[in-house]
Amino acid sequence: MTGAEYLELGLAYMREKNWEAALNNLLESQKRFPNHLAEGEEVPPLLFSALGLCYAMARNNLTNALAYCQRAISIDEYQPGFYYNLGLVYLKTGDKKKALSAFRKGLKLNPEHSGIWSQISQLGLRKRPVLSFLPRQHFLNRCLGMWFIHKGVRRPSYRRSN
Repeated sequence: MTGAEYLELGLAYMREKNWEAALNNLLESQKRFPNHLAEGEEVPPLLFSALGLCYAMARNNLTNALAYCQRAISIDEYQPGFYYNLGLVYLKTGDKKKALSAFRKGLKLNPEHSGIWSQISQLGLRKRPVLSFLPRQHFLNRCLGMWFIHKGVRRPSYRRSN
């Protein structure tokens, strides 16, 4: 099998969340790519991003995971899926702030990325305070927020631009 075929197989295992099998196939893909690349070709950054996520999920090797995900982004910074994978790795490290930052960068590239929106909703982000110039716990924000909930007035739950 070629490196590209192992990459496709690894991606298929990732979709099934079979992280160890995915990692093994992606590592095999990485071994085979340099031998079969024509001059001027590079290893696809998708391989690095996928390796990063699999290292985090299969082996909890977060140092390698972050390095691979960041390497993929340094090669191609216009792939929202790379930011999604990086965000998942940051969630695995417990750093919600960096995960959210990665997800936001991905949303700038593809505002409809369902995986990113799914993760953001699971994070349980709160709505912005009604009066953003006052702290969230201020009496007016609490009262107005409760009034909006009681009246069923819809407010945006998450600010897409940042």
